[in-house]
Parts: sequence; structure tokens; C-alpha cells
Amino acid sequence: MSLQPYPDDQAERFAELAELFFGCRAAWRAVTTETQGHAVPDSLAASDTQKITEQIVPHPRASLVIPAAVQRYMLAASEQFGGLAALYAAQEILYSPSVLARSLLEHCASAAWVLGFDGEPVENRLARAYREELKSAEEAKKNAGRLFGKKHPEYQRVSEDFNRCSKEIEAVFPGGWAVDDDGHRLLHGQSLPGLEDSVAWLLSDFLSRPHTRDVGRGTYGYISNLSYPTLYRISGVWSVEYRDGERVAVLAVRIDDHDKLAQLIVGPYYELLARVITYHGWPGVQHRELTKRIDRLLPHLLKSPSE
Repeated sequence: MSLQPYPDDQAERFAELAELFFGCRAAWRAVTTETQGHAVPDSLAASDTQKITEQIVPHPRASLVIPAAVQRYMLAASEQFGGLAALYAAQEILYSPSVLARSLLEHCASAAWVLGFDGEPVENRLARAYREELKSAEEAKKNAGRLFGKKHPEYQRVSEDFNRCSKEIEAVFPGGWAVDDDGHRLLHGQSLPGLEDSVAWLLSDFLSRPHTRDVGRGTYGYISNLSYPTLYRISGVWSVEYRDGERVAVLAVRIDDHDKLAQLIVGPYYELLARVITYHGWPGVQHRELTKRIDRLLPHLLKSPSE
């Protein structure tokens, strides 16, 4: 069975999507290069830092936890755009884009979850950021134990990191742990969502033009099914035709499908980037440049249905 090359018109569109994805990555790189990740003095991020230091706990790390979590997740999401751009530039797009798209949405959802909504007290953001810190420390400890054994220096190091994080949380939120009626562990009332619920929340509650929660879950499941072995998604990418006695693979994925994937990941990232920039009080130049790029390369994404 032979695979046929993409037609010229599709190849041109793939190059445009690669340009768009490179632009998404470039926006975050430029923002962090210009600001070095430091918040503007009169921003909400600066206000959070002051309140944490003066009103909650004068712990040397506590004021850094929120921006550190948000900025690291934004870095990961933006760099996945770089990977997608490379795939589209090379036309290696049969199965791989969904893997990166899933990861990108997961990182966007995690950053958005830490930030939450306008008007929330800083304690909620801080608790969510610490949930992410503790989850990371737990994963590092678990994997080091499995890879090296519990007597290995690497396990001892990450185990100490986990203990430090746990003690720090207790210092910042003394007696702050609880369990809800469903058995979920809460820190200052904040429950850590799973990846499916996190992405579904991003797509249904965070966006300015949201989906329903079921559609959010279904969307996450659909792109996830090309991230791990699922037969219907693998076989659904192509069909087989006989041409001159030879079996030829014919793609069932069209340009519209690639555009829909682009809309799915660019839209949340674009809105989240604006929220992160606003939270830190950073200039919006790079976001405006990205707006122009999106309007040119994905022209209907930012327009309302009536426009």
C-alpha cells in the first residue's frame, strides 16, 4: 500500500498553519524575553505578592508559587506550538498533531486553573498553585522510587523536595486540608481536577465563547484517542482505494479538519495569553501582533458568528 503526496494546495495551507503555530510560540518567547517574567508594580500579580508576603505568610517561596506555575505551564504550551509548526512544515501530520494538541490543551488548562477567574481572593490562586507544586513533587518522588529504588541519592533528593513542599503548604495554610463529600482532597477548598475535567473546564467555562461541558469532554477524548492506541481513530484517518490494481491509501482528513484542530488549540491559548499578560501587567504588543497573525491565517477564529 502506497501513500500519495499531499496536493499543492494542501501543502500551501500546511505551510500557513506552520507559520501560525510558530507565531504562537514566538509570542510567549518575546513576552518573557522583554519582561524576564517580572510583574509590573501595579498589576494583580504584584498585588498578590504583596498580600501573600504581608497578610498570609512571610515565607520566602510563597509569593513565587503562582507566577512560577503559570509561567512554566505557558512555556510548555507555547513550545508545543513549536513542535506542531515543525510537523506541519515537514508535512508529518498523519497522527502526530493530536498528541501535541492534547498536551498543549492540558498545559493551557493547568495555567488557566491556577489563575482562575477575576475577583477571586489571592488565597484561592495560591492554594491551586500549591496543589500543582505538590502534584509535581509527588510524581517526582514516585518515579524516582520506581527507577532507582528508595535508597538511591536521587530518590532521597526528590523525597526531601516533597517533604519540604508538604511542610511549606502546612505553614502557609495551617489546617487547610479537608475532604469533600465525594472523597476529593481539598486545600483551602480547592480540589485538583484530573486532566479530562481540567480541559473540559477550560473549553466550557474559561473561554469567552465556550462549549458545553459534555462537548469539552468529548473533544478531549477525541484528540486523546490519537495519543494512545485506539483503533477507530487510527483507521479513521485514511481509507483504501484500488487504483490500477494497487492499493492506495487515501486520506479521510481534509484541510477543514486541520483548520478545526488549529482553532481548537489557538483559541484557548490566545485567550489565556491575554489573561496571563493582564495578570502580570505586561504590555500587550505581542498579543496584538498575534491577533494580526491569527486574523490573516485563521480569519474566522476571533470573529463572532454574526460578523
